[in-house]
Amino acid sequence: LLDLDEILGIDAFSLERCLSNDPAFLDDEQEEEPHNHTGEHCDHPSHHHHHGHEGEEEEEGGHHGQAHNGSHAGTKRPHRHDSNVSSVGLRPVGEVILGRLNNWLGRMAQEKGNDLYRYKGVLSVKGASRKFVFQGVHMVLDGGFTEPWNESKRENRLCFIGRNMNRTEIEEGFRDCVVQDDEKLRFQVGDSVMCRMEEGWRRGKVVKLWDDGSPYRVMMRKRWECSVPDDTDMFVKSTPAPKPRKKARMTLGEEAKEMLAEAKAKMAQEAAEA
Repeated sequence: LLDLDEILGIDAFSLERCLSNDPAFLDDEQEEEPHNHTGEHCDHPSHHHHHGHEGEEEEEGGHHGQAHNGSHAGTKRPHRHDSNVSSVGLRPVGEVILGRLNNWLGRMAQEKGNDLYRYKGVLSVKGASRKFVFQGVHMVLDGGFTEPWNESKRENRLCFIGRNMNRTEIEEGFRDCVVQDDEKLRFQVGDSVMCRMEEGWRRGKVVKLWDDGSPYRVMMRKRWECSVPDDTDMFVKSTPAPKPRKKARMTLGEEAKEMLAEAKAKMAQEAAEA
């Protein structure tokens, strides 16, 4: 059983630092549509400037290349764009289970990292009073809890930019990360459970439900607590039923008393029948 704080680097993530570097980090609307190139400068990964010098004529009285700033005097050449590059912006409903989210994003980064130019999100996590923010570039992913929701509306906002983005796959992947309407936890506070740890299965007691995106917080026998990332038998299960105790073996004296009592009962029954 892994500590989600260590996996996701909760303390290492700073929303303030993100916003100082990118003030529009939380404004995903601008990236929900496919990338449009306007103006002379563009830092999008699919945008490449190609300057062909061969066959071009210099302007009279000037020298080519003195200060072209990405364009050529008297010549307009179209930029070459990668038609496979697009962005997918989502605002799905639901509350996130952090363990499922971590598995999904990690799998996506591993399998599609080369095509993921940038991905980010602000999420509503089940049982958490703060916003969960993540951002990634290719296979580098970071995330953590930031400012509280307070009175603001809890919502999910995600944006993925890259090559060969499949909206349906992303929507389905995120849907598997949220708590379903008919999903109920199997255990309650006070229940004894077995948790899967690095050293094997260990016994503990549930002390809290929905703890910052984890279905359970469990107190282990050594008085330390752990978070269970998902309510499946892979991570947590019922404690085995106690084995029936074997009947204690009687001493010779106890056996003699029992035999005498049985003999007296038999004699009394025979006398009554006579």
